[in-house]
Amino acid sequence: MITLNSLPTIPIPLKNPNNPQIRAYEKAVERGLNSQYVLPRNEEWIVKKPNIQRSVRVFSTQQEAVSYAKGLAQKQGTAVFVHNAEGSIEERFYYGE
Repeated sequence: MITLNSLPTIPIPLKNPNNPQIRAYEKAVERGLNSQYVLPRNEEWIVKKPNIQRSVRVFSTQQEAVSYAKGLAQKQGTAVFVHNAEGSIEERFYYGE
């Protein structure tokens, strides 16, 4: 009788750094973490990065927040994700690569 414990184990690399799909995925994740997000908060609009608790800046209108976020993203070569009042992504702007 063969049991799972008696079967030989084959080491499987969890990550191949030369795999182009893995490199593309990691680059996309990194860009997403550096992007600017325009989000509703109460009666205001905030610009923030996803990996930072605090807002970068607070605005009274969505238009002002988007304009500011676009300026930051252009300087940094990242993206802007604009959410609507319900929280869904409404627009995306990509700068850089």
